[in-house]
Amino acid sequence: MAVSGWQVNLSGQKIPIYKMNDNGSCSSTKIGNITKNECFVEGTVPGTGWEGVDAPAVILDANHNMVMGVFPEEYWGCEFGDFADYASNGTSWVAVSTRKRKVQYATRAYYADGSKCCDLPAGSYVWLTANCTRGQSNKNYCAVEKVQTAAGKTYTFSGCGFIDLTYGGRWVNVGSILLRKA
Repeated sequence: MAVSGWQVNLSGQKIPIYKMNDNGSCSSTKIGNITKNECFVEGTVPGTGWEGVDAPAVILDANHNMVMGVFPEEYWGCEFGDFADYASNGTSWVAVSTRKRKVQYATRAYYADGSKCCDLPAGSYVWLTANCTRGQSNKNYCAVEKVQTAAGKTYTFSGCGFIDLTYGGRWVNVGSILLRKA
């Protein structure tokens, strides 16, 4: 798995996420689930290692906030796919050989410093980075190499830019994620 990168739960299992204890193990407080066909961020803060007992994950909780927790060892073998390798067709995740995605529902693109680059209405395109790294300050952001607005204006980022995967109250599961197979 990509550290601090967006993933897709392809396992068919609902994976419980718990608040973590000081040693990175699961506490008894459940904060949410990663449901079948839902996206989440595997890992911790970009660029840092992990020495905890259980596996870290950042999920979109029921209040539409990105929160970090851990999932227990019994779920480590679940089938996850790198977000860059799969695209939603609206009902299922399909393996793809390109990182180009079509914007199904409006979002925004941002420069690496967090300033707004442009609006991306439906019909725009984005090209994901290989790791689909999350934003450091905005965990709901996903790294992109370039974007093209529906009007055809292209922005190619030096390093990377970001798009907001939860813009407009969108959820990150297969049916409502704002990106689709191009």
